[in-house]
Amino acid sequence: MRVPSLKSAQALPLPRWGEIQGTARAFGWQRGAISGIVLLTSSIIGYQAYERWGPAEATPAPTVQTATAARRSIVERASLPGTVGAARQARMAFASTTTGTNLSGRVESISVKTGDTVKIGQELARMNTTSLDLSVQSAESALLVAQLRMQQLIAGALPQEVATLQQSVINVSSTLARAENDLKTLVDGPTPADIASATQTYLTAQNSLTTAQASLDAIQMRASAASQIVPTQTSLDQMNAQRLRAQSDIDAALATVDSRQMPQITHSALTDLLNLVRGRCGLLGNRDQCATLAMSATGMTELVTSINTRTATRPTDFGPSLVRYTEAVSSAAYAALLQAAFQLVQAEAALPGLASRVNDLVQAQSGSSGFPTNDAVTSAQRTRDAAKQGLITAREKLDKLVAGPTTTDALIGRNAVEAARAALTSATVKRDEALGGPLPLDLAIQEQSLRQATVNMRKAIDERVGAVIVAPFDGVVGTITMNVGEATGSGAIILIDPLSMQLNATSQEADVGRLKVGQNVSLTFDAYRGPIVTGRIASVAPAAEVTQGVPSYAVVVEVTRGVQGAQRTSTVNLLAGMAGSASVEINRNDNVLAVPSRAVRRQGRGQVIEVMVNGKPEMRTVRSGVSDGTFTQILEGIAEGDIVTIPTAVTTTSAVGTGGQQQGAPGVIVVPGKAQ
Repeated sequence: MRVPSLKSAQALPLPRWGEIQGTARAFGWQRGAISGIVLLTSSIIGYQAYERWGPAEATPAPTVQTATAARRSIVERASLPGTVGAARQARMAFASTTTGTNLSGRVESISVKTGDTVKIGQELARMNTTSLDLSVQSAESALLVAQLRMQQLIAGALPQEVATLQQSVINVSSTLARAENDLKTLVDGPTPADIASATQTYLTAQNSLTTAQASLDAIQMRASAASQIVPTQTSLDQMNAQRLRAQSDIDAALATVDSRQMPQITHSALTDLLNLVRGRCGLLGNRDQCATLAMSATGMTELVTSINTRTATRPTDFGPSLVRYTEAVSSAAYAALLQAAFQLVQAEAALPGLASRVNDLVQAQSGSSGFPTNDAVTSAQRTRDAAKQGLITAREKLDKLVAGPTTTDALIGRNAVEAARAALTSATVKRDEALGGPLPLDLAIQEQSLRQATVNMRKAIDERVGAVIVAPFDGVVGTITMNVGEATGSGAIILIDPLSMQLNATSQEADVGRLKVGQNVSLTFDAYRGPIVTGRIASVAPAAEVTQGVPSYAVVVEVTRGVQGAQRTSTVNLLAGMAGSASVEINRNDNVLAVPSRAVRRQGRGQVIEVMVNGKPEMRTVRSGVSDGTFTQILEGIAEGDIVTIPTAVTTTSAVGTGGQQQGAPGVIVVPGKAQ
């Protein structure tokens, strides 16, 4: 908006404060305030009307720039935006150096951090190698075993092994001969001599069984006697001790009461009863029976009664003696004699039988080497059982000979012959193989085993080598996605070669057809506004990537050296992810007539240029060619050396009644009489 001159400002003076105050006093304060506001608003509206419809002031003449039409080179360029990336970078993880398979384990150490500069072969990280070391040792052992087996196979069988195989052939030949002879005998049937031999074998088995049974009976009898003699001898010793103790007790008791009122009949009755018991036991045909009765009795009456019952037909009766004894000891004064008297009579009745029993058992051992042990009895039983089985076998064989061979026997015999022949063939082949050396097939199989062991060994070593991450080239450490102590997992270290930076750019469809691998480019980067870096196109994608319906093509630009004017500078420090742009020369036209592009104006459907002729501008129609945005080629309409005008880039608003706008340079609105 144009600022009015001082004279114009005086033409519409603003109301003064005194006038407003006077008005307020005349109409009252509220009415005065309202009136003042109305006056102020009217002044503002009047000023705006003056600005809009007042007379236009004269403007200075426009400043005209000129240029000479001359021949020059016009280069058309395409701009390819993109981001910086490394052409040479490596993602390194703990993995086999041949297969690339990730290794499982724990990160033991990390020797670098992000941003470190490293040299080729430098260690970056290491994982725990305990399990990998064991795998290498196991693979080494397996490879050694395979090598030894191959050596053994090539060397052939040892002399002792050949001798063993030869002896095996001989043994199997003997087995075959016996099987064939048995089959022939079976088919021909038994001879009288065979039957006689089988009969003799059967009788011999019977005699062996009889002898074994008699030996077992004798040993068992001796064993039974051995089991009885000890307890019988013990009982005999106990009865002797009981007799002595009872006699002593009786003598002591009689000595105590004898001085006072012991009648002679008491001692006499006991003596008579004792003599009768001895006599009756002597009359029994088996003294052992009397001992059994005496030891089972619990009192004098029971003892005497049981012995008297066994010998009731004898002339001497127990009755009177038992009555006399009972009357004699019935007094309370002799009650102490009852138990001692019973024990004395019991011992006297049992001792002869026990002594006889011990004597018989000792006589049963006379002439022997002692009591047989349990092992001796068991051995005798086994001998008897073996003799029984031998008798059964001999009986069965004799019966078979007499009955003749069955179909099953013939089949079994033929099978035995065939089995012996097969065994002889196998033994012969093994012997011949040992003598003739290894077979080609065996060598091939073992060679494959050796090759597999070698592969496993190399694989184990490669995995062990992969447990240490080393730099494959000189570079800078990027990101590190692993930590010490953690499982290896998918962790890795990114190494970037800073000298291999490239611009990963994109080209529109209109330009991609004129891009070629090897074209030189100029690179600029947002992070570095000064130097211009040179490069060349390394690749152009053959297929487009379509985003929201717009196709674009990936273009890789290699970075060479930084260039600014004619002075070569050092390469700028490019970092991955930086934004940049590549300017590519896609068309070059040398020695063409050209003028600044701003000198060319569009008029209707044609183009015109204003040329200075004798100091005055003259409008000429022209036909243009290529343009690089700054200069435009002129094919016809002007000549080399013509002076053309270049309107200045000033934009104004036309005055009232000018008839609108005129077209000038692109982006410039031309107003007649106004500066452009």
